[in-house]
Amino acid sequence: MRSAILLLKKLWQPRFFDRALRTVKEYNEKVEYVHLNPVKAGLASCPEDWQWSSYNEYSGMSAEEQKKVCGLIVDRVRIPSDPRARI
Repeated sequence: MRSAILLLKKLWQPRFFDRALRTVKEYNEKVEYVHLNPVKAGLASCPEDWQWSSYNEYSGMSAEEQKKVCGLIVDRVRIPSDPRARI
């Protein structure tokens, strides 16, 4: 029984809580976090090397170029440039 409980603890993640993003700064921080995940996991040496990343489009690549890279067009929100702006 104890080993089954230990297995379940490894299998399931702890509870999580959602949180609304309130400013452009928070949005940008979360986007950066997502872009760096493949690098931290050792799947890419830099964010732009991850084929399915939206990093390239966020850094200025056109939607058409992005489609050539990964076969997808990234559908993302256009937000104000002021990091203090509320969203």
